[in-house]
Amino acid sequence: MVLRFYADESGDDHSGIVRIAGYLMTGEQWAALDAEIGRALGSLRWFHMRERDHLKHPHIYNGLLRTITPKTVLHGISVSVNRREYDALVSEPSGKKTLKQWMGGHYAFLVQAAMSLCGVVCREQERLDDWIAYFFEAGHPSEGDANTSVKLFEKEQYHGHVEAAKYASHTFLKKEGPLSRALIPCDILAWHLANWRRGGNQCAELTELLRTPTRHIDFTAEEIRQTIAKSKLRMATFDKHGRRYGRSNNE
Repeated sequence: MVLRFYADESGDDHSGIVRIAGYLMTGEQWAALDAEIGRALGSLRWFHMRERDHLKHPHIYNGLLRTITPKTVLHGISVSVNRREYDALVSEPSGKKTLKQWMGGHYAFLVQAAMSLCGVVCREQERLDDWIAYFFEAGHPSEGDANTSVKLFEKEQYHGHVEAAKYASHTFLKKEGPLSRALIPCDILAWHLANWRRGGNQCAELTELLRTPTRHIDFTAEEIRQTIAKSKLRMATFDKHGRRYGRSNNE
């Protein structure tokens, strides 16, 4: 079976925390969720937490919140990192490049971290034969960087990443585009988690969302260093494009 993971991003300029949050679901759950979100939206074309649509359209907001339950999705996933901390740690030179040029920016890091966590959930739920199609919101300034880093999964040294993430495919979906409505509850989850983690209270809406099993990891500096150490091992054998040193470009 191919599962679907939809995710949106939320950032806090003051703290520097950037978060990706979303939901893992079966194809059948996605079809039902998409229809429920459409009914909740009514005549409203889209719903944006950042634009305070939850205050402008409280009835629609409450309807959207009710679309997420332990029965409508398999699991919630959230990962975050302090982008300033990440950028500082990957600014170290590595040959003629910096580690960031090898590893990608904070958004690429979070995309891969979310995929890895989805794989963990699959294994915990004994979905060993399932694979995942990943859908992220399009338009992030570092989308190209993240897309490049995931495309490296095709390369020899990243086969372990494919297995760990149960990776089948990935797509960046335009907001308000076809097949993208499942991004809306992801936006709501990301917004509330960001507000809570910046020191706010765990509001009633977030408490209700977290009734659905949700795994969230806030990466520490030490965990980033561990990722860097693993990347350095690959750098010793492969170039940035995934080619083993000593091979010609035609191999």
